[in-house]
Amino acid sequence: MNFTQFLSTWLRPVRFLLAIAVCAMLLISNVQPAAAFGMPKSSPSEGATQFDKVLDESGRFIESGPPSMEDVQSGSQKGINEVQKDADADKMKNAQNSQQATSVEEQVKHALEKTSTKG
Repeated sequence: MNFTQFLSTWLRPVRFLLAIAVCAMLLISNVQPAAAFGMPKSSPSEGATQFDKVLDESGRFIESGPPSMEDVQSGSQKGINEVQKDADADKMKNAQNSQQATSVEEQVKHALEKTSTKG
């Protein structure tokens, strides 16, 4: 018996089982929800109060028609924008809470320096 013939008869079932394993892995990875490891747990009702406020305001806008320019400007002065107002303003990134962050320009310069020193 030839070695290549022996190898081909042995590899055929292994390839078949490997294909089945890959298909099963793809199926399982698509069926399972994405896991957020390391993220703090939050309750589903946590954001419901803010959403209810937005929903009530939306209902008022629908019933009353389009707002005037003065209404829009006065509403936008109350927070970040007219729709959000100040909801979750403490969680948003701004200049005050991102002092230690590196800019894209700095990251690119650093990457270019690393690549130029390797060569």
